[in-house]
Amino acid sequence: MNKLTDGEGVNVIFEAAGVPALLAHATSQLSPAGRLVAMTFGKEPIPVNFKEINAKELTILGTRHQYQKFPEVVKILPDHLKEVDEITTHVFKAEDFQKAFDTLADRNSGAGKVVLTFA
Repeated sequence: MNKLTDGEGVNVIFEAAGVPALLAHATSQLSPAGRLVAMTFGKEPIPVNFKEINAKELTILGTRHQYQKFPEVVKILPDHLKEVDEITTHVFKAEDFQKAFDTLADRNSGAGKVVLTFA
């Protein structure tokens, strides 16, 4: 991320893995005034580095994301790929991120869901 953002960091991270080390890593990857959406439920409390949060003026948002529904969604998702494809209007390679962001910001582009691929 540092290389892609010239060391500035990303603006928003959605963390949903529930791995404490990833949550700590997420705050280090955020840009100043970045936002972290913690969609995770760890088995144990996850420590947070408030020194970094305050220094970068980060915002942390929680979400209940329907706890225990993720396995059900993963199970039914293959039957709904057509709907996912229908709302995806643009797909870009990760290295073309600037073009993706420009497309998303352009009100005349027809962009709905813009996807970056990392493969």
